[in-house]
Amino acid sequence: MIRDKSDKVLEMVRTFFTDKVDLEKGSGVLVALSGGPDSVCLLHAIHSLGYRAFAAHVNYRLRSESDEEEMLVRDFCTQLNIPLFVHVCRPGEIESIAGSVQMAAREIRYGFFRKLLGFHGLFYCATAHHRDDQVETLLFSLLKGKTPGALNGIPAMNGPYIRPLLKATRMDILLYNTDHHLKYAQDSSNFKRDYLRNRIRIDVLPMLEKINPSFSDRLLEFAGNLDLRDKYLKTKFLNMKGVHREGEGAWRIIYRDLEVDRRYWPLVLEQVLKEVGFSGTQIHQSYTVLDAPSGKGLSWADYSIYRDQKGVVVRNLKIQKVKLERTQIKPLRVSLSLVGPEGLCLDVGIWSVNLSVKVIDKGFENIVHPGVHYMDLRKVCFPLEFRRWKQGDRMQPLGMSGQKKISDIFIDEKVPVEERV
Repeated sequence: MIRDKSDKVLEMVRTFFTDKVDLEKGSGVLVALSGGPDSVCLLHAIHSLGYRAFAAHVNYRLRSESDEEEMLVRDFCTQLNIPLFVHVCRPGEIESIAGSVQMAAREIRYGFFRKLLGFHGLFYCATAHHRDDQVETLLFSLLKGKTPGALNGIPAMNGPYIRPLLKATRMDILLYNTDHHLKYAQDSSNFKRDYLRNRIRIDVLPMLEKINPSFSDRLLEFAGNLDLRDKYLKTKFLNMKGVHREGEGAWRIIYRDLEVDRRYWPLVLEQVLKEVGFSGTQIHQSYTVLDAPSGKGLSWADYSIYRDQKGVVVRNLKIQKVKLERTQIKPLRVSLSLVGPEGLCLDVGIWSVNLSVKVIDKGFENIVHPGVHYMDLRKVCFPLEFRRWKQGDRMQPLGMSGQKKISDIFIDEKVPVEERV
């Protein structure tokens, strides 16, 4: 039985952990603690339900009250006997990160959370996003012109990040704090109309709810229906003939094999882009590549999309960069004396190379087999050197009388730059 608003919030958090999170009481969960009303409520509720909590706070030193907020957070955790970890930004730390101040602060914040999760062996980090945040995020997406399929709100779970308060309203949270006499800070920047999200909260939402008091409910229902649509399209299109996963973070769409009408190709592309990790703005911009000439495309810091002769290729460059780093090879020299009767197996970067010597008197047939190369031992100059290709390297392809640069072969075969390892 829910007796009051405090019980309502506790019941929401309890249900969330019971239904969605594999966490025993006494197990640890990291809580992002800004010191505002939402995060104070969340930490107190998790602690009150008997879960073992750790708190993480970032002092960005961007506002005059930042140090006061840090002291409030420290006092609060001391009262609850909760371990607290604080990151205080160094001078110039935020400025050193490309992008807006908000994006830089987010990168610092989540980088700190990831570090704590790994160091303390924790599986979950709880953030205090709530129902009003969800509505504001959906409106923000609409006003930024995102496509319907990219109109995603805040997920209840996203990797290690969980949002136990996502069904609680801001009023539910404030009443909980009042009932439990919890002190919290108010971020003065939340009341400035300099940011679109603030204008949505201060001006737009109250106006829409004045027109229709059930506006927030209708918007959340609309977003839920879009989510169902997305799940259906993902299942249908990512398993369709003509849509191919090419390793981690890489996909290819082959136009001639697609089993849907041409007018639905943007929806196919949208699902592939979301699977790779593209953002809503990037998805919207990427539609132009569908009709672009072969070789044309778009590239961002972490993602790329381009046309080839068969269709579209989509890549997560962060993953490709990691793979490329794994393929780095230190030059390795091998003399003939090392190749014994049983042959020689070498680890060359992420590859294994087997060398063996065979005496063949007659009847040798050069069987073409992927990954196997036959050489005349009398013509091989030892020591053999294994290394990555570099500009200026040449080879003589089968059927050619002369040599050709490897870089030109890559270009002729339309091998993407990030794959030329």
